Amino acid sequence: MTLDEVFHHVDTLDGDPWPTIEELAASGDHSLVPPVQAALERYLDEHNWYGRDLMAYILAGLRGTAAFPLLLRAFARPLRDDRDDLCAWLADIMQADPADCRPTVLSFIAAEHRDLRAAGLWALGYLIQPRDIEVLQQALSDADPQIRRAALGSLTSLKSDMRAYQLVLSALHDRDDETRQSAVLHLRWFADPDAVNHLLPLTRDTALHVRSALGETIGHLLVDADHRPHATAALLSLLVDPEPQVRAGAAHGLGNLGGPLDALQHHASDPDQHVRAAIAVALAKNAGPSLTATLRILASDTSAAVRADLATALGDCDWPGVQPLIAALSQDPDRTVRARANVALTRIS
Repeated sequence: MTLDEVFHHVDTLDGDPWPTIEELAASGDHSLVPPVQAALERYLDEHNWYGRDLMAYILAGLRGTAAFPLLLRAFARPLRDDRDDLCAWLADIMQADPADCRPTVLSFIAAEHRDLRAAGLWALGYLIQPRDIEVLQQALSDADPQIRRAALGSLTSLKSDMRAYQLVLSALHDRDDETRQSAVLHLRWFADPDAVNHLLPLTRDTALHVRSALGETIGHLLVDADHRPHATAALLSLLVDPEPQVRAGAAHGLGNLGGPLDALQHHASDPDQHVRAAIAVALAKNAGPSLTATLRILASDTSAAVRADLATALGDCDWPGVQPLIAALSQDPDRTVRARANVALTRIS
């Protein structure tokens, strides 16, 4: 497959282009750079994230650090995809040559266009230096919530710096719902048990996605004996929230915290299957003789999704009593449940 055939593949999706993509990226043939760059721009204009990724991979291989400014600019163009592959390739370049990449990142942060600034702030997390706290503090006061959220992501790269922790705490009071949610999610990286006290007021937040982020974050904090009562109370209040998404998050948090398990068992018949699945996973993490009856009920839940998630979670248990449960799930009428259970059996055997 030649480069022209790769272009044809992007249009038709015929065949597997990756052997050729990898060969072109490693070829050292710089005559390929102009047509690949032109194709990259074309795919960006067409909002074709798949074509963008293939061209980005080739350029990263051919030019390395020299391709970084162009690829970071491509990253800044929103195409409504997760950009995971592009993120990974940019991260590889930055980690290989941080000194050469840093000036580009700082120039993006200083740009007027918000997408460029957001991309620069995201990339700064890979090249972070203690003095960058001032840049991030300024970004957190930006009028654009996209910029504030991008700054929060990079602050987690300074998780041992109390100044960064305080800035994330301040964002819990941001006027923008999504920024508050982002602050909740990023707070877990600092693992400070005192963060529980700052999260408690958000259990009454009017925004669903803020409340839904609280459960797992609280469950991931290093909660000590002094803070555990507050953490438990917060999670129990979220477990009876009107919104299923919030209740599911609370169940995950209680599972990570190790209980109270009786509360999780009490809610194992929640009307929403996603909540029941979260409770099944939470109880499986803490499986023991006292939970056997509830786990059996969940193993026969009317939702295949609940049974499948339970099967996977049971595969991580070190309690021998889970084996009969997994064996029963391996005979489940649903194909996905059987497959998950069979994998779980291999993991505990």
